[in-house]
Amino acid sequence: QPLPSYALVRPEETIDVDGALSDWDNLAFNIDSPIVDSDPFAHQGPSDGKFNFDLRHDGRFIYLCAEVVDDEIFVKEGEEFWHDRVQFLVDARPLDEVSGVSSSRAFSDWLLLRVVPGAKGQAALYRPDRLPKGIQVATKVRGKRYVVEVAIPISYVKSLQGENWESIR
Repeated sequence: QPLPSYALVRPEETIDVDGALSDWDNLAFNIDSPIVDSDPFAHQGPSDGKFNFDLRHDGRFIYLCAEVVDDEIFVKEGEEFWHDRVQFLVDARPLDEVSGVSSSRAFSDWLLLRVVPGAKGQAALYRPDRLPKGIQVATKVRGKRYVVEVAIPISYVKSLQGENWESIR
């Protein structure tokens, strides 16, 4: 059964990729029952690991934003593999070529954007050498929340679909 589709809206104002929510009116998608990839006994219920996210485009970039609420945010310099993180899987191939996401095709057919909030405010990206040039990323940690913002150059989407691109997944 096909998943629902949503219109990719233009932002009302310019989005600065700075890890702040000030450029986002409201994050449209709310996930109160997340998939928790950790010790199941460590998960503390609905206020632990829930997140909101949204995406927009302005003709130059596709912007992704997520705000995560977590009872314990783990960020320690030098141990990024074990950190809390947000992963965006972005497939910009034309719809007639999309047949599902397979881990064997990460980075060649679709992007794996694994963003780790850094201990000093610097975001860490998994395999940045395999991502399109011009990707921007920022994170901010505040108390029991962190925000991740990513901007993907629209040139990446056009390289797969052409000037008159229609969708991303």
